[in-house]
Amino acid sequence: MVRRVIATKIGEMAQVYEKEFIVSDLIPAFKQLSNDDQDLVRVLCLDSLNALARVLSREDNKTHMLPVIIQSAEDKSWRVRLALSHNFAEIAESFGKEITDLSLVQTFSTLLKDVENDVKIEAVKSLSKFVKLISADKLTILMPLILSLAKDPSAIVRSSVTSVMANIAGIVPKDLAYQKLLPSINELMRDDNQDVRQGYQLYTTQCYQSNQQVWRSSRLRNSAVHCATAEDFD
Repeated sequence: MVRRVIATKIGEMAQVYEKEFIVSDLIPAFKQLSNDDQDLVRVLCLDSLNALARVLSREDNKTHMLPVIIQSAEDKSWRVRLALSHNFAEIAESFGKEITDLSLVQTFSTLLKDVENDVKIEAVKSLSKFVKLISADKLTILMPLILSLAKDPSAIVRSSVTSVMANIAGIVPKDLAYQKLLPSINELMRDDNQDVRQGYQLYTTQCYQSNQQVWRSSRLRNSAVHCATAEDFD
């Protein structure tokens, strides 16, 4: 019980501790709790990790927090992997683009391929924000995995990936968008599952409203409109 409370509060404590005491006192305690026998304690540690990452330097995050993330992505407990998937985009934001590009993309790819469906679904939900935090080169590396998720047997996964498709349409190189992304978008808009089809319509509308310049200049918009009018989504 005590370990659970400490795991929950350690991130809050970091906000008021002086830097030298965070490194000397809090981080060793955090590392010990992140290896606790109880998976619930390890889950609570991940909820505190983001708060710790925000007050640590880039080098301290790379030295102390990154190993915990890598370890958690391969944790034997699906609950720990689920918690990491849920918090991953916020953690990446706290780490900054350099560490995210160099060290977190591969770890996140592991979560997107998780054998536990709930973990994979939560990771896909985080993916929509995560893709905005990485460089175009790293996004290109993730593209095969994103396209694979669009064909996932789970309708929930396919529905969740629609938001990612809408967000990256104007980010990836045009050749890649036309050759790879657009065919996948067309398939999603003709999906057998109504929630998947309607979900794509919703996110496409949101993406257009928030980034009209991209969609005006892209053939993707014209193709999406054509598919939408050709299908019955009622």
